[in-house]
Amino acid sequence: TSVLGGVLGLVLGLGGIALVNALSPSLSGSLQAATGFGPGGHGDHGGFGGPPGMAPTATDSGVTVALNATVSVNVLLLALGLSLLGGLLAGIFGGARAAKLSPAQALRSVA
Repeated sequence: TSVLGGVLGLVLGLGGIALVNALSPSLSGSLQAATGFGPGGHGDHGGFGGPPGMAPTATDSGVTVALNATVSVNVLLLALGLSLLGGLLAGIFGGARAAKLSPAQALRSVA
């Protein structure tokens, strides 16, 4: 069951990756870099006592980043390993609990 769940999860994940790569959405933003000596200080040039008359200036720079999802064999193997580990742990704990029951108690809990 855990192997089937792991494979189903991988198929859904690969489908999501294919969808992201097919749509290839992009994010854009702007970065405002300020030059000068910061707020405060002498007069209108601010900061840490820069040269007189040096006022802070700002420049705008736009950035666009295209989203792209990649697939790694190591990540695929890790996902399958974690699904197997989860199935084994669930089986061990459930089996240990069932082994502690007497047959009469086990049959009473089923009905």
